[in-house]
This record gives sequence, structure tokens and C-alpha cells, in this order.
Amino acid sequence: MREAMTSKERWLAAARMEPVDRLPFWPKLDAAYPRAQSGRFPDAAIDAIHDWIGSDKHVWVTPCVREVRVQTSLEVSTQGKVRRTAYRTPHGETEMITRFDEASQAWHPTRFPVRTRAEIRLMTAYFEDTEVVLDRKLLERARARMAEVGQDGIVCSSIGESPLMRWVEWIAGVENAHLLLADYPDEVEALFEAMTHPDLMIRVTGYSAYFRSLSREYRQPIVDRILAQG
Repeated sequence: MREAMTSKERWLAAARMEPVDRLPFWPKLDAAYPRAQSGRFPDAAIDAIHDWIGSDKHVWVTPCVREVRVQTSLEVSTQGKVRRTAYRTPHGETEMITRFDEASQAWHPTRFPVRTRAEIRLMTAYFEDTEVVLDRKLLERARARMAEVGQDGIVCSSIGESPLMRWVEWIAGVENAHLLLADYPDEVEALFEAMTHPDLMIRVTGYSAYFRSLSREYRQPIVDRILAQG
């Protein structure tokens, strides 16, 4: 058994399947949790509750990339508890509508942007026009947050959900996702392909390559190196 470790050391050792002094413990608390509690907790910040519990913190930071488009656009407008997201392409546009729910403190779709075969093609055109680039300001902000967390936890970031999860949760909805996939498998597969950002390129020992084209054997050292650089 290892001697006492910091939360960060404990998380990293566990992720690498190395010995730890104890298993990392992090209850996944969201903004709705304090409101459902009594006593002093309804007004407490999530960080303060984790401190009280003694959690090994798992802190998410803003993704360090941004999306750039040339022929398509995304427009978001909010009025009260209703948010409209318009996806515009040269071939037409579609819209997602979400409503804020007080109990869960989250936005939930009431209208999905894809309901027909034509809308699958619209969203495919939208994602095909999307390029992911590094945002230096967001990267510095993430590094500052990482320094702030220090040894109290691990800092994580991502560039979004998997195509399948996004398709079910935000693009088509649970029921229609199944129906459209059954009726139009080729069109949905093309949409998933566009959503994986095939144009994301990285530098590999003197040459550039599409990250998605690399095998897992070559991808993991690149990810490890980025994490090690902090």
C-alpha cells in the first residue's frame, strides 16, 4: 500500500493502474444537488460541499478549442427559460429548442434539429463545414484553473460528446434517433462521419497527420504528452 497521496496523485495513479493508498472518491454533484438538500447545503457552492465531504476533486474546465465555419453558421438566442439554436447552411436551416428546468438546473430539448431525412443532410453539411482549432486564450484559462486546483484534484477537458450520444441526446432524440437510423442508415452514418472532425491534424515527429487516421498505439503517447505538458 502506498503512503498518503494527494488527490491528484491518487487520480493519476488509479488511471494508470498503479498502486494507490485508497480508491479515489468523487461524488458527481451537479447544480441541482444543493437545492435538494436541507440545513446549510442549499446555499453552498459545489466546491464547498466537496471540501466538506473530502472528495478527490474531478474538475471540468472549458474545452481549449473552438469551432470555425465558412459556409454555415450557428446562432443561439435565449428568452427567459427558452433557448433557440439555429443551424444555417447554404441548403437551408433547422432549429433546436431547449427549455430550462429549475428542478434539474439543466436545459432539456423540446424540439430536435433533425426530424426528417432532409434535416439529416442539413446537419451533415453543417458538421462538414466545421473545423476545430486550438484557442490559446481558452488554453491559458484552463492552465490557470489547473494551477488553482493544484494537488486537490485532477483537471479534465474534452471537445464534446461522441457522435452517437450527441445524436440521441441533442440532435434527434431517443425515439427518432432509432427510427431514422433504421430508415436512413447511410445518411446517419455520413452525419456521424462528419461529426468526428476528420480535419483535426497534429504534428508527429516531423510531419503532419490526421489524428483520427492514427492507430490507438500512436494516439495515446500524443495524449499523454499533452497532459504531461500541463
